Amino acid sequence: MEIVVGLKMNKEQLEQEIKNIFDRNCQEVLVLNKKTFFLRKPYIAVKIANQYDKVNLTIDRLQKISDLFETEDIDFTSRSDESSPGCDSCGYGSAYFSEIKIFNSKVKI
Repeated sequence: MEIVVGLKMNKEQLEQEIKNIFDRNCQEVLVLNKKTFFLRKPYIAVKIANQYDKVNLTIDRLQKISDLFETEDIDFTSRSDESSPGCDSCGYGSAYFSEIKIFNSKVKI
């Protein structure tokens, strides 16, 4: 499964670029090819995980993701902020997850 970004990056490099956009506010990134449930419209799902705190989506970060995927059609308003609590006494292992949907991208998986 190869992702073409300016004919320079593969899937792992793309995931690393997204991690770089989020600096220390991102523990793990996963990029998947999906389709919407009802309309079957294809999109790229960018799943971002962070330990202890919610993923901080700023305008600057969303613009960088938009530039990276060469599209302005991004859905983060319906993103899911799921979490897993981790340890009851100290919170170790807690994690927050967010998904950004990228439509009409020139990047292909």
